Amino acid sequence: MYAITDGIGKKTFHQALRNLLAEFKFQSTPPYPTTLDLVRHIKAIANEEDYQLIDDLFKKITLLNLKAVSATAKKLTNGNYQIELIVEAEKFYADGKGQETQAELDQPLDIGFFIKKPTDKSFTDEDIIKIVSKRINHQKTKLTYEVKTKPNYAGIEPYLKMIDRNRDDNLVELKSNN
Repeated sequence: MYAITDGIGKKTFHQALRNLLAEFKFQSTPPYPTTLDLVRHIKAIANEEDYQLIDDLFKKITLLNLKAVSATAKKLTNGNYQIELIVEAEKFYADGKGQETQAELDQPLDIGFFIKKPTDKSFTDEDIIKIVSKRINHQKTKLTYEVKTKPNYAGIEPYLKMIDRNRDDNLVELKSNN
């Protein structure tokens, strides 16, 4: 549910849920609501540009193959750090028999910069340097960001909201250029 609320916005998603509940409240006989009813209510108020994400999350078996390839930090004259992150991203649809076909990826994904890995037990909000949503639409993408604090880790989809084939390669440890 984090992926849909991030993708279309919390207010939009909550309004769709309220609309679904209003339609089916106090109903004691079939037909009962299904995910198709939820999708109908979401699409009724979502932006058309979000329809693909909605279908990927609710109507299709969608698998992503996301990987943080490398990340480097360069100290700037203003004291900030320029971070260069290279990520790879692919999207696949699977049918009910396990056959997969590659699909076009064109969606916003979180890019994150951290002091500690988000999976570390001691990770807190203070370990977050920056999280941004970036539309990814190439198999290999070079991203550049400026941050005030030098991160130790950077990556794509760091909170693992989407179904990813290998969740262990979404973050990389930074290397310094100077």
